[in-house]
Amino acid sequence: MIGRHLVAAVLSPATRRHSKLPSQNSSNPFTSHIPIMPLTTYSSPGTTFQDHWKKITEMSSPCIVRWAHKSTKKEKDKKKKKKTEEDEKKLKEKSQMKWNEKKAGKMKRREELDRKKREGVERKKREEFEVSDEMLKLELKEMHRMERKRAEELWRLDKEVEKLERIEREIKELEEIERGEKVVPVAEMEEVRRRKRLRREMRKSMIKNLVSAYEAVFNVRR
Repeated sequence: MIGRHLVAAVLSPATRRHSKLPSQNSSNPFTSHIPIMPLTTYSSPGTTFQDHWKKITEMSSPCIVRWAHKSTKKEKDKKKKKKTEEDEKKLKEKSQMKWNEKKAGKMKRREELDRKKREGVERKKREEFEVSDEMLKLELKEMHRMERKRAEELWRLDKEVEKLERIEREIKELEEIERGEKVVPVAEMEEVRRRKRLRREMRKSMIKNLVSAYEAVFNVRR
């Protein structure tokens, strides 16, 4: 009984103007057509306010469906927009990550090229130093060989000079005999003159050869 009086009070004309329930005089176009069920609906035992509101809802189902559809569409659009923003954010993050990886790879390749270039320069310098060191060793070896060869040649030339000095002394003795400073048989005078002539020719040839040999040893020209 209390429930019936409560429903009757809620649906009475005095309280309908202040009630949040839909009414025929409502300015809302989606609920203005919803009829108000008469109070006799609750005359049968077991009928509740929820049953009455269920019937009202069933009668106003097109409007509620439209409203629900509109609300669902807004929610879908909102979710779609949110998903689009999230996808764009993920795509941007992915693109940024790829760009960072590309930049890191480019920097790594550049560092690798710089390292190879630096190693190539160092290797070239090392090879040049090694080559120059080997060249110096070869040059020193060649200089030592040439110096030894020149020493041997000078030693040989010294022997030739000693030989030339002996020939000079022999020519001087033959000249003394020819001048009569030394006594020899008359028959040997012709032999003395012949030997003197031969020694002079030999001395001339030896001097010429010695001059050429010394020029070759000391790399000089007259």
